[in-house]
Amino acid sequence: MTYTELKDIIADELNRQDLTSVIPTFIRMCEASLNRDLRHWKMEKRASTTFNDRYHTLPTDWLETMRIHLDTGEPLTMLSVDEMQTIRPKDGKPTHYAHVAGEIELYPTPDDDYAGEIFYRSKISGLETEENFVSDDHIDIYVYGSLVHSAPYLQDDQRIAVWLSLYQQALNSANAQSQQAKYSGTGLKMKLRG
Repeated sequence: MTYTELKDIIADELNRQDLTSVIPTFIRMCEASLNRDLRHWKMEKRASTTFNDRYHTLPTDWLETMRIHLDTGEPLTMLSVDEMQTIRPKDGKPTHYAHVAGEIELYPTPDDDYAGEIFYRSKISGLETEENFVSDDHIDIYVYGSLVHSAPYLQDDQRIAVWLSLYQQALNSANAQSQQAKYSGTGLKMKLRG
């Protein structure tokens, strides 16, 4: 589904010509909700990087860190900001990290270049600029999520409760489908005795 197709579907459902100019706002608000509520394996990304300073920039589409490790296979352990402050200062190979002011703070501060990888959950790219997996695989989430955000304009419209229910069902279904896909193939194993 393209951005134009989504706008047309929403306009048809609303059946209000006076709301056409604000439909893009409903879509952006839906995408903001999805970035908070959708937890799908297609949002997971890896970013190879070199750690060589105390602070490291996060990817621009970063939502949350899932794991950080060095290329040697060593995972970095997450600390709170308070814990990080109690163990400063030291230089060496990083073993810990904390999220500080939109960056990753490493401990010890790298004394060399250390190749590593950040495994993270990314934001959904805005449909206005490019199609994404939600517009390909979960059209109902986009449609009902956008319609829910039209509520302030519709006030006591009875359809709002229906749209909210359908949005929540579609969101729950997508999250459940993601979990099922992530752990598929891990069925029962037969133990052979010899």
